[in-house]
Amino acid sequence: MEARTRLSEKPLSNSLLGWTNILYHTFNILVFFQCYIALLLIFFVLFIWLLYDLYWLYVGISVVGIALLFGAAFYGVIPLAYLIQRAWDQRAVFIFKAVRDGKKPRFLLYLRPFSSDSGWVDFNSGRPWWYSSSRLFEPRLALALEKYAPVIALMRDPDDYDFGKSQIKYPDLFWADGHLQGFGVGRFSIDSDKWKQTVKLLMQACIAILIVPLPSDRLLWELNKIKDRNLLSKCVFVMPPESNIYLIERKWKQAVKAFLREGIELPVYERYGLLFTNDDSGVIRETKCFSRSNIFLRYSIKQLLAQRSINPG
Repeated sequence: MEARTRLSEKPLSNSLLGWTNILYHTFNILVFFQCYIALLLIFFVLFIWLLYDLYWLYVGISVVGIALLFGAAFYGVIPLAYLIQRAWDQRAVFIFKAVRDGKKPRFLLYLRPFSSDSGWVDFNSGRPWWYSSSRLFEPRLALALEKYAPVIALMRDPDDYDFGKSQIKYPDLFWADGHLQGFGVGRFSIDSDKWKQTVKLLMQACIAILIVPLPSDRLLWELNKIKDRNLLSKCVFVMPPESNIYLIERKWKQAVKAFLREGIELPVYERYGLLFTNDDSGVIRETKCFSRSNIFLRYSIKQLLAQRSINPG
């Protein structure tokens, strides 16, 4: 069994990595407050008002207080997401350097078309991704797998992200994200002429590969290298949930034909998303639902890896 280094044991100096766990848990608490606790508090205040016939003034003060806490949580999450992403990006660089130096850090490799990098806000409504239960799946993958192993990916040219700024309804929400890189897996950049060599190195070194199989010539090249190296047993394919940002279903139908020509079978599209693995011949073997819960999503991926005789750690 290979001995793999957990990155938490070797923090980077002069970086945010030492604070990542605190930031990560604070982020989850603030999101949980916005999505659940604030609403429960309002119902609690109304219940107490009806039960004890409180003065309107007390009720009003309570509601205003809850609204202020909600606003603080909403705007507090944005810089936290930015700081967490910076830390994850630093960690991705650290992992790449460790692999290049012949070490064996524990990580997952994330392969996707660059067109799926949609940032961490719904461009149409301006709402953060955590209010869109079936959209922007990458942050959910990254957060769900953070307690399992870091997820890293190559970064597209930062200049390419600037095109999105003209499509945003509420650009003020993006003050913390200069290039709309998005909140999700840790990314690092390399020279464009070295990406093939880098991808092949990371494929071999990672404990598992997450693949979003949407149409992309680059992704098809990566898939062929995975097959040539007999690494399909490392792969978990991710069917993105339905999205109003991208026409995922139409792209998925195109991907089914393109991947079938390469000997990889993809299932029929399901609007809530799917996780699945293929056997060495390219036939679908196991499937799991793409859960909205971080815990169940992480558990599903670990189950798929365990079923493929990979040590899930």
